[in-house]
Amino acid sequence: MGSSNIRLTRMGIILIALVASVVLFYAVGRLLSWHRYFDRRVDMKELLSASIDVARRGGDRVRTIREDPRQMNERVKGETKEGAKEMLTAADLESHRIMYGGLSKAFPNMKIISEEHDDSSPLTEPYQPETSLPEVSSLDFDITVPLSDITVWIDPLDSTQEFTENLTEYVTTMVCIAVKGKPVIGVVHQPFTHETSWLVGEWMVWLVSLGLCWPRLVKKSAVVKRRWPKIRSKENHCFKVACR
Repeated sequence: MGSSNIRLTRMGIILIALVASVVLFYAVGRLLSWHRYFDRRVDMKELLSASIDVARRGGDRVRTIREDPRQMNERVKGETKEGAKEMLTAADLESHRIMYGGLSKAFPNMKIISEEHDDSSPLTEPYQPETSLPEVSSLDFDITVPLSDITVWIDPLDSTQEFTENLTEYVTTMVCIAVKGKPVIGVVHQPFTHETSWLVGEWMVWLVSLGLCWPRLVKKSAVVKRRWPKIRSKENHCFKVACR
């Protein structure tokens, strides 16, 4: 019986390579889908509640330090692009420890990025923030998002320069929450007027979690609002912090 030789043409090789690529992409996709299946999901109402609580707690510490100038410990940490001094105070750092520590304890392994950095004196025992504030729990807003999709940005003391000059009406603590890199929740607390304002793009959270949204939908999708005060520009600033 004569032997038969199998010869692959260039087209055959290309077809085999394409089939192998499809199989490989399918296998990788399955692995990723299983990873997301087991990824811990975060209740966005609980995260909003905790964010409001840490912003208030951090603000309480900011106010306490301002009331006793001996605790301020002012220093220059750098300069802006315009050459103005960027100030840093004990209030910045202590508010950072409270806000960062509280959110880290409530949501372990969540990615949290702070405007300030202080590894020298972390909280010995971070407090557990409230994850079911009545003002949030009553909302008809039930969305969970994979932990790995969430990034939280905090500004422990916005307007530090004004803070050092005792222009306290401009001082805020802020939390911004992004899903897949898109800002969906903003919290602004004014420590010296005891006002807390927050904004949630409910549909934005849902659309981002499905990967079906665009950044320009942020403002239009803000269907859940609570008392945004005179500092209206802070809304845009809060979202810009999360986007940069």
